[in-house]
Amino acid sequence: MTTSPTIDIAREAGVSFKTVSRVINGEPNVSAKTREKVQAIIARLNYRPNVWARALGSSRSHLIGLIYDNPSQGYINQVQVGAMTACQRAGYHLVVEEMRCGERDLDARIAEFISAGQLDGVVLSPPCSDSQMMMAALKEARIPFVRIAPYEFLAE
Repeated sequence: MTTSPTIDIAREAGVSFKTVSRVINGEPNVSAKTREKVQAIIARLNYRPNVWARALGSSRSHLIGLIYDNPSQGYINQVQVGAMTACQRAGYHLVVEEMRCGERDLDARIAEFISAGQLDGVVLSPPCSDSQMMMAALKEARIPFVRIAPYEFLAE
């Protein structure tokens, strides 16, 4: 029977499985010396946490959605790369979805995206960043969101 990589890391570092979990998730209450030791073993073994296993063990999916409606490929590519880089640094993965803000069935598309993705947050790029329907749906679903270059600021 094989053990899990995190158990192997814990055994090699001489720490508990929970300590390895705390280091992987960037949680406090781990000494600097122990954190460095565990991180060195993680790097040497080239360990990468399984996003689906992490989601099962917590109430978070570690997925961030990026919604765009901009025909300029250059612009959306830059936004996507920037969002992806920020997500990776924070231990998240990016899910990208194109939505036309003027679609007749926009409310259904938003609801489908929210329920299918089980997202921890959403980035709205222009012109979606000013879509009242999108913002209302995200608020109702209690999904945090950020707006890139909104035309109007929210009074909250």
